[in-house]
Amino acid sequence: MELILTALKISLICTAVFATTWEQMIFAKPAKWIEQRVSKWILKPIFKCLICMSSLWTLLFWLVFGGFNPIVMILLVGGINTIITAVISPIIPNENFD
Repeated sequence: MELILTALKISLICTAVFATTWEQMIFAKPAKWIEQRVSKWILKPIFKCLICMSSLWTLLFWLVFGGFNPIVMILLVGGINTIITAVISPIIPNENFD
């Protein structure tokens, strides 16, 4: 059960980072600044693709807190993020699908 709760925590962190970088959100301006300076394929695991974010954010969480198998956790978080993406896809700005 603890494994699922940890995966859910990481997934919700990913979702929060993802959503707060949309246009007119609190981190929209910093996100635009980063987008102008960093390659598009690097942006996806940082904040542009909720499913891609599973790998980077799970590894960061693992480095800070540890206590789980990062490969299994990346897969769990990726699955949860896929479900979240399917649910919120109607409200995701088109700019995130480039």
